[in-house]
Amino acid sequence: MIRTILITTAITSAMLFGISNIAKAGMNDKIKPTDITNMIVKASAYKGKKFDSYEIIKKGDGPVIGSKSFKFTIMPYDCGYYEGGTDCGERVQGGNGGRARSELSASKSKFTGKNHEKWLSFSIFIPEDYKTVTPTSTSMFQIYKGGLGPTVMVRDMGGRLTVTLMDNQGFYGDGSTKNIKWGHLATIDEMKGKWTHFKIHYNITDQQDGFWKFYTNGELKIHQVGKTKGYVVPKYYYIKAGLYQTHVYAYKKMHGEDIPAQTIYMDNIFQAKTEAKLDKLINKAK
Repeated sequence: MIRTILITTAITSAMLFGISNIAKAGMNDKIKPTDITNMIVKASAYKGKKFDSYEIIKKGDGPVIGSKSFKFTIMPYDCGYYEGGTDCGERVQGGNGGRARSELSASKSKFTGKNHEKWLSFSIFIPEDYKTVTPTSTSMFQIYKGGLGPTVMVRDMGGRLTVTLMDNQGFYGDGSTKNIKWGHLATIDEMKGKWTHFKIHYNITDQQDGFWKFYTNGELKIHQVGKTKGYVVPKYYYIKAGLYQTHVYAYKKMHGEDIPAQTIYMDNIFQAKTEAKLDKLINKAK
């Protein structure tokens, strides 16, 4: 009888706080909810986290475009580890003052590392109570070079959704970045309480006809031209979506209080060879 009560209490507590063994085991699952994404995704650096990396929200339970969306929440300092490293601690690899993430990786849906052209989409809903956590930066979408690091980061920096091109001319194997290019897609305030839709069109090449194009609600916001391949060529590219904080402990040092929780919703995370095929996926998912 006592054992039954203890088990019931543990399950009830886990359901309340989202940290049950059943839920955490699900973070290891490779999923592909087709009305949200056409890529296979899995939680990134989820081991050791107290809270789940993501939830799948159904229509009626939160903001969705079709029938479902991803909900990402980072609780304060909720860091995890992964094979070969950890996000936890004020001094982590790279020395950036700590990291935390509630994020999905599509490393099982790779793009070629060879010259190629691609269209990507993602939509973000930011709740009204979302708070920018300057000087901590919060990434919401990344294009990753396999085994090297991000080549594109779309992140909240000081209340503006900012694109950073990490290697317009070259991403170096030691993790340093040179010739960083950046621009703004929207302000966080104008994104609150509604869906904002983004597209990326790029051409990866070692020739001058390469480009990056970033669109917000159909409007071209950033157009970078020139070589896009970089000096270190990966075997593949893939995307990451969700919340990823860097310089986590810098917030408390500046403001004298713990960093607040952050929540966003994401949908329409698609990839295609042409815009027409991308639009077909988006329209089908409505």
